[in-house]
Amino acid sequence: MKETLYSNLLVKSYDLFEEARKNSIDLMNQNRLTEIRDCWSKVIDITRRASVVSSYEDFKLESAEKTAVIIMGLSCTGKSTIARVLGEKYPSFDVIRFDELGMQLIKEDMFKYLFTPNLLDTDMILRMGELMEKTAKSKRNVIIEGEYCSLNARGALMKALRTYGYKKIFLISTLSVPSNIMKVCAEKRSLIHIYANQLEKTKYNDFMLRTFYEDVIPEIESSMDVHKVMRSEQFRNHIQEIELCRKKEFVTDMIPTQDDLDLLLAGADLAAEWF
Repeated sequence: MKETLYSNLLVKSYDLFEEARKNSIDLMNQNRLTEIRDCWSKVIDITRRASVVSSYEDFKLESAEKTAVIIMGLSCTGKSTIARVLGEKYPSFDVIRFDELGMQLIKEDMFKYLFTPNLLDTDMILRMGELMEKTAKSKRNVIIEGEYCSLNARGALMKALRTYGYKKIFLISTLSVPSNIMKVCAEKRSLIHIYANQLEKTKYNDFMLRTFYEDVIPEIESSMDVHKVMRSEQFRNHIQEIELCRKKEFVTDMIPTQDDLDLLLAGADLAAEWF
């Protein structure tokens, strides 16, 4: 696979973000807080603003021409559910699922990625760029589902979409997913974690790899008493850890959540206000 506009922008965005981060730390150590905002100017330039959707259930499009919808969130937080619902609601949109690209690549050459897992991320990004270019050339609207929780990753995606000619970009966070869906996702994630850690080391890697492209819950249900596990203290503690981890990951990536501010930033421009 050849490099794409998107893959090149992603590299540049991460470099700019890392430069801004290091400069910010140096200035903070020197107590020069008023100058930190300027460190993020290049990141702000590459990060284009999108319309933030507070609830996917209320999301409506009166008309759509060269429109992109980005669904972002951490693993097992309901991204696939939102993508499926919106895909059914708006059949004129192509749906690109970042994790699904990984599943396809693994199916094509499992052993390649089993021994070089870092290569999978690289190839997924290249495949994503190819699909975006193809969709843009066909003038199709697009729904893109992926993690995109960091400003640099999201900024590169928005920059690519703007370059491809998409005029409207909407951003939906899985923080708007109903609590019942969030609960089910957390439970599945916890069951996978508990089951995987019971496996031998030789089977652990194979199982975790298969979670990318298989529904492994039936396998788990046939191998252990799921209801008993879900009543255990270990399960309850892990559910709490997932929730804490989810919040910490968002905060670490410098994204105020709807839980805290009832606002999800689509760019780094307002994030600079924190300094």
